[in-house]
Amino acid sequence: MPSGYSSPAPSYLISGNTLTPIGLLNDAELILGGPGGGSTTTLYNLNGSMKMHYLNANGVYGNMPSAYDFGTDTGETSQGVAVAWSQSDTANLNTGPSFL
Repeated sequence: MPSGYSSPAPSYLISGNTLTPIGLLNDAELILGGPGGGSTTTLYNLNGSMKMHYLNANGVYGNMPSAYDFGTDTGETSQGVAVAWSQSDTANLNTGPSFL
């Protein structure tokens, strides 16, 4: 970037009340899925975690007040992922059976 360049503030609307111009939800999704086109990926070894925060009106990151454990606009899927929810609002990911 040129010296003195200042990027514009990013913005992304996440809302349960409005749709995008093409009719999709304005949502945020953390997924493990195939590379596109509605494909499925198979996981044989996994040890990880996922966590989603939002920036509140006070400028502090907080845990999501509510969430669904499935997506609606994402056609890609995965198999072989066992997810367990912890008290620290973290999704712990390991290999195992998948349930929806």
